[in-house]
Amino acid sequence: MTSHQGRCQCGAVSFDVTAEPIMSGFCHCLDCQKASGAPHVMHVAFPEQAIRVRGETRGFQSPADSGGTVTREFCPICGSRLFGSSTTLPGMKTVHAAAFDDPAAFSPMMTVYAKRALQWDQVAANLPSFLAMPPNP
Repeated sequence: MTSHQGRCQCGAVSFDVTAEPIMSGFCHCLDCQKASGAPHVMHVAFPEQAIRVRGETRGFQSPADSGGTVTREFCPICGSRLFGSSTTLPGMKTVHAAAFDDPAAFSPMMTVYAKRALQWDQVAANLPSFLAMPPNP
């Protein structure tokens, strides 16, 4: 069985994932840019039931382009961004790649919201690229 562990910066929230990714990739959407303070974020998506969280997280909800609602979860102590979910993708949860103990264990499969990528932040020219979100997996 595959198992990956991770935690927030202060260690108050930790997690285990017991599945292979459904998908992974760089997101250049404006919400990810604003929430992270970076031009893109790498998310790794898993079946929600494969993620076991220890510790309390807080969530911030915002409307998605799809008409659904996106929830971004973070540690309420150190503010580390950890997880994401969308009402349009029930049963799937994303994990910020940098939150894993070994983020190098994951490789990006695609770039999403390429229409929002900053001209100087072209990190994945060799990957499939979508102007917004790709079709649901």
